[in-house]
Amino acid sequence: MASGGADVPPAVQGIHPHTWELKGKRKKYHNQTNCDRVSLHTKHITGDLIMDKQNYTIKNITEQEIKREFSRIRNTIIRAIRNNAIIQRKRIIKEAAVLVDAAYLYIIRKLSYQRLSDEMACRYGIRMSDTAWKKQLRKIAGIFQDVVAQHMQKCLTESSSKTQQTLLNYPQVYAADATDVPQEGRQNIVMRIHTQLSLSNHAGVRVKITDNHTAENISLLPIEAQSLYLADRAYGKARQLAHLIDNQADFVIRITPNRLKVYADKECRQRIDFCSLLSESISSFSFSAFFRYGGSTYPIRVVGEKLPEEKQNDAERRVRKKAAKNRSTLRTSTILFSKWLIVVSTVAESVPDREILATYRQRWQIELLFKRCKTLLGLKKCLFLRLSTKLSSFSFGALLFSLFPPSSLSAFLPRIS
Repeated sequence: MASGGADVPPAVQGIHPHTWELKGKRKKYHNQTNCDRVSLHTKHITGDLIMDKQNYTIKNITEQEIKREFSRIRNTIIRAIRNNAIIQRKRIIKEAAVLVDAAYLYIIRKLSYQRLSDEMACRYGIRMSDTAWKKQLRKIAGIFQDVVAQHMQKCLTESSSKTQQTLLNYPQVYAADATDVPQEGRQNIVMRIHTQLSLSNHAGVRVKITDNHTAENISLLPIEAQSLYLADRAYGKARQLAHLIDNQADFVIRITPNRLKVYADKECRQRIDFCSLLSESISSFSFSAFFRYGGSTYPIRVVGEKLPEEKQNDAERRVRKKAAKNRSTLRTSTILFSKWLIVVSTVAESVPDREILATYRQRWQIELLFKRCKTLLGLKKCLFLRLSTKLSSFSFGALLFSLFPPSSLSAFLPRIS
């Protein structure tokens, strides 16, 4: 850091460059960790900076805004509990804030009802059985869900008005996918969370929870006309593509040629042989085609690109491992298709192929959503609950994702866990 005041942010101008001594204070930064922390913030954070008076370190103003937002959400939930008269007799739990804190502990720290009962007894001196806590939390599960949904819609609206980011000039671009979450205490019971994430502003998440026997299906999620949908191979089937087209939505979806019959003519008589096409010495291709579903014929655009050499090896290793696990016969065509990125789209022909493929790769953001929710929010497993409480838990995780920038998630979440 430069020693002159001109190159130093306003919040750090009172700190001596060598001893890190605050003017008017006798405290010095003898701890090297604090020095590194101040230097790190000064180097990477731009804009208005403020000082933490307790630790004499620089804090990003964004983190304080996040804390204030959490406080506003908590107060909204408390008011909703009071307005709905959830706490009536007030014999043991007398304040709505105590019930909200219990819900926070249960959702964020993934406590069992028995452990929650012990925790609340130590913190607040409230002695209730685990069954009583279960009843109380089920009463406010719907309130949590409504408040989270309202806040997500607020984030979606504000982000839409503030950001001008668009993908392929669509007002909204969504990524659709699903993830499985096992339930603790229930052997072989897995719930599947079908999710729709807005990529235009990273602030809108919609979910549908089913058991793991329900296949990934785009019809489980709301479809908005004039929007663009991105999805992986699980959604690349004729029925799901037709559902999007019938609802006047466009898509860029990866396919496996074995699962979708693509034809070169509108009468759907000449099927395209992808094995012969991909066996040629080409690195990419693009053509117009058709597929049929329910007696109707739909036009699509097929774009393909060969994966890099290292990714080809990884893809082949994955399909071989999956075949060995399922004890199924591995086809040569399956190995060939795994080395290619093949997508079908209804985007205008004027859009270049490279932009379509680049837009599809933005789908990876929903994978990051699942990863953060499972690693940072502890959603690798879910307690055995009714559907409404499960939905509240995942919605709260989606709320955290929308509030926190990715860089501050790992640093802030341990403080509330």
